[in-house]
Amino acid sequence: MVVQRIWNFISRHRKKFIFTGILAGGAYYFLKVKLPKVQEDFFDSLMKELAAGAASSNGQAEEQQRRASFQKHQEVSDSYARKGLRSFLARHQGCFKIDQCHAKVKAASNSEMKVAAFKELQVECLALLASAAYSLNVILMLHRVQFNIAGREAAAGQSGDSSEANGEPSAAMQELISSTDFFLEGPAMVVNATRKAVQETTSLQPETAVSTSSLSSFFKEVFQKVDKDIWADSKGSALLPPDAAGLAKAKPFLDEARDYLESPHLLHVFRSVSNVTAERLPQELAKTGGKASALKEGTVPLATLFGGCITLGKNLFQADPDGTESAEASIRSFADQTVVSQFCEALYFQEASMKK
Repeated sequence: MVVQRIWNFISRHRKKFIFTGILAGGAYYFLKVKLPKVQEDFFDSLMKELAAGAASSNGQAEEQQRRASFQKHQEVSDSYARKGLRSFLARHQGCFKIDQCHAKVKAASNSEMKVAAFKELQVECLALLASAAYSLNVILMLHRVQFNIAGREAAAGQSGDSSEANGEPSAAMQELISSTDFFLEGPAMVVNATRKAVQETTSLQPETAVSTSSLSSFFKEVFQKVDKDIWADSKGSALLPPDAAGLAKAKPFLDEARDYLESPHLLHVFRSVSNVTAERLPQELAKTGGKASALKEGTVPLATLFGGCITLGKNLFQADPDGTESAEASIRSFADQTVVSQFCEALYFQEASMKK
């Protein structure tokens, strides 16, 4: 009787019992079979994401470290370049005959002789300033080329020299960096090219009224002519010591540096640097004081700027703790230029040339 009642109850509610059975079976299947698989897949996916995140984090950290190392090398290069500027100043000044030109002006017995003497003085003063600014950029660029080659090789750890394992530069790297002294000891190459360019640029006379704009145009024209004598037609390698200089250990790196200095790319970079310098020079000239300060307001006779040219030509090489604002501003201007950074990055981040 009881069994019959139960069966009748089930018969009346059989759809509900079927649904409950299916639901219970599905739940059992999910808990015993599907859930462990889902959990396993979830944890596998999670671990992969964590591993990828860790690899990405490590890659970002490594890239940041490489960038920091690169930036440090640029700062060290510019700092090292500063050290030789004082001695270069004396050699640079020795290439000019300012005192003799002043004496000729005073000794001139007639107006024709005085005009000729003034013109000669003008050439010397303008050439002194233009060659000083141009030489400073050459010195900074030469150091950047050498230091980025040396830094790249050191970072790759492929020099094969045990001294680098101890954090010391190898003999080859020391020779490479010391090769920058070759230009520091002989400024005549740039001086002669600049004097020639100034003589050929006849747009200005001692009595010409000049402004910051017209002076910038003048310096741009001069620098373009100097570029042709220093960099064009693969001449840039002459800024480095010849093979006969005895730097045998650094020869592979010097050869690489010569390739860069002879490249059209570097000429493009340096021309851009020179244009920025030409824009800045009149502003720096106005800061020397005296009659040159009138450039801030308008025009002045060119002859009144001769003294300022001599002063600024000296100040550009006084970039040490007791140095001048003009020198530091010029070095910062060079370092801040995008074309310089991009050129140095291409040099520093390429594959090291030395093999283990």
